[in-house]
Amino acid sequence: MNFLKLCVCILTLTTAINVNAQLPDGLAKSYVLSNPATTGVTFQIGYSLGVHNGTVTSMKSLVTLSNKNKILSGEFSIPISQISTGNATRDCHMREAMGIEYSKSSFPTNHVCDANNQLPSSGVDSIAYPEVRFKFVTVKKNSGSDLPEVLEVGKVYSLAVQGQWVMHGQVVDFSSDVSPEFLPVQIKLLNAATQEIQVTAKFQISLKAFNIQVKPFKVLIASIGVSDNAKITLDTKMILKQ
Repeated sequence: MNFLKLCVCILTLTTAINVNAQLPDGLAKSYVLSNPATTGVTFQIGYSLGVHNGTVTSMKSLVTLSNKNKILSGEFSIPISQISTGNATRDCHMREAMGIEYSKSSFPTNHVCDANNQLPSSGVDSIAYPEVRFKFVTVKKNSGSDLPEVLEVGKVYSLAVQGQWVMHGQVVDFSSDVSPEFLPVQIKLLNAATQEIQVTAKFQISLKAFNIQVKPFKVLIASIGVSDNAKITLDTKMILKQ
């Protein structure tokens, strides 16, 4: 019921960070996605002619809370192979930009996707950074930024979450348009019996902060550039891990 705080992220991460001292066995609870195939993570990236819309088709997450709804740890992990814009060529170019170690590869000087929009499974042009991770750090301790010990069904609780992104070999403290340090997150208890919660958040990240270079592509004689900023929306559901 309080998963929350994490986010986001989507989208996700693999290393848990302890925020408070661990409780004795039996006094902690963990939340996972209600449906791992329905992450609720979408994104938009602008380009010369408009906007590319995408989705995250699979994500791993685990958030552990105390019995008083204090977050103890959290992790979100998104394989870049599960990030889709609905276009195979564009998706392969996105995996090039996000997953390849540039210092060893022909990319970004040249595209290295093959005719089937696949990257090599090994070698200097293969994926070196296969996932995006978000590591939960803490929750802002201001008025209204903590979850109560008992959540009311249907009531929206606003939180301010702090964390780190790990992407393309870079570790970056989270920042948002609203605050340089915290991500606004909303939590709502959907079902008291199952303890299912809904987590929502909107934010954006800079690709340059992760040393990600999106190589322009050509359509006829025009060169199509891509924006540096990615706008991300999280609207997902989580339940108690059995």
